[in-house]
Amino acid sequence: MNLSEIVDRALSKAQSEGAEQAEAYAVRSRTLSLYVEDSRVKNLEEKLDGGLSVKVALGPRLGEASSTVGSMDNVEGCVSSSIKAARISAPDPHFMGMAIGGPSGISLPNVWDDEVAHIDPDALSSRGMEIVEACISQGDVKIPRGMIRVAGIETEVGNSNGMSAVHSSTLTYLHFTSMTSSGKAGEGEETFHSTRMNMDTASIGNGLASKARNASSAGEFKGRKTLPVIIGPGQLAEMLSTSIGFAVDSENVNRMRSAWASKMGEQVTSPELTIVDDPANPKGILSATHDDEGVPTRSKKIIDKGELRSFLYDVYNASMAGVDTTGNGMRRNPLNSQSIYQNPVHVSPVNMVVNAGRRSPDELMASMDEAILIEKFAWPQVNPMTGSIGLEVRCAHLLKRGEVQETVKHALLTGNMFDSLNSVVGVANDLTVTGSWILPTIAFDGMELVGNP
Repeated sequence: MNLSEIVDRALSKAQSEGAEQAEAYAVRSRTLSLYVEDSRVKNLEEKLDGGLSVKVALGPRLGEASSTVGSMDNVEGCVSSSIKAARISAPDPHFMGMAIGGPSGISLPNVWDDEVAHIDPDALSSRGMEIVEACISQGDVKIPRGMIRVAGIETEVGNSNGMSAVHSSTLTYLHFTSMTSSGKAGEGEETFHSTRMNMDTASIGNGLASKARNASSAGEFKGRKTLPVIIGPGQLAEMLSTSIGFAVDSENVNRMRSAWASKMGEQVTSPELTIVDDPANPKGILSATHDDEGVPTRSKKIIDKGELRSFLYDVYNASMAGVDTTGNGMRRNPLNSQSIYQNPVHVSPVNMVVNAGRRSPDELMASMDEAILIEKFAWPQVNPMTGSIGLEVRCAHLLKRGEVQETVKHALLTGNMFDSLNSVVGVANDLTVTGSWILPTIAFDGMELVGNP
């Protein structure tokens, strides 16, 4: 069975059972995952995945079901389950209909890599061990855990409004941790996100060793310092996702959970920042001509020189707000390729691209008399509704004109992310893909490093 046959059968069955509207989303993927433990390959796992999600509307009553698909009996069973769910669900006053398709206004980004889609276990194992060897060859460092996931993903979505959209993409996701093997404990972390097999294994391994040694040599921070704080893409992406990402999510706007719900057209960040949701970016993991509801995607400015210009909408939340969808209804995510059909549609950026500055990170650091460079937080999330920050710092460097004066840990970075977004003091040019964000190193004022008295 191909995906078109599955979608067509699901829609036909749904309408024959009385659905006034129906949507079918079918997925086929091949995922190969490498797991490293204690500096050795622990195991390799290959998974061939195929499944279907069906959503139906009986008037204002909605039902949804998902299933693996091995035969057309699975397809028809999935449809029947969604019909049963709709019959017992409460009427939804906000449902105004399913997506209306159409041609995309962007060119199809090249997000398929045959090497990723068809890589064999031995080749992936070799890549993983190249990272391990590059790290442990530095001496006194080991790899407690590591994972590389690669996948080829094909999707098709169609509905009873005549909408139809297909998409193919590949995914490479890497997450490795490192730790010193003697003396003072120190840990490091490296991630990698791409649609291609273009990871620099030597650089990743060297970075893991360096970060573990830096953390090991860090001393306990004492006192308080209010200085510009420089945060790299790997840590910053999650901070922006849980602040800006949360604030522009239309579900949060509609429910008045967003700090920016009533600030459209206002200055919400420093003029240094322009952020575009760019579905045509070839580096983006989720780049596509249509979202996962089949709505054409388009490039849109979210923040233009500090001014809030757009929220992100899927079909349902756009109906609730009385506006047009922006093509941001997603099931796919940038980290995992398995069981996508089980994911409900949610509001998500396709690729949030933060404008790059002109200086390298080193030049940015050298331009400041004093600054704090964050290397690793325990968990880089902020309070999404208030923006408050209280992040445990596992490793940071105190800089003077870009030179490390002291490396510290056991401290808290405190402040408010929304306030600091209005106090950007520098943006570097090192655009890096991290999940659904493509962003550079950024320096902020307004945060305080707090240690023991």
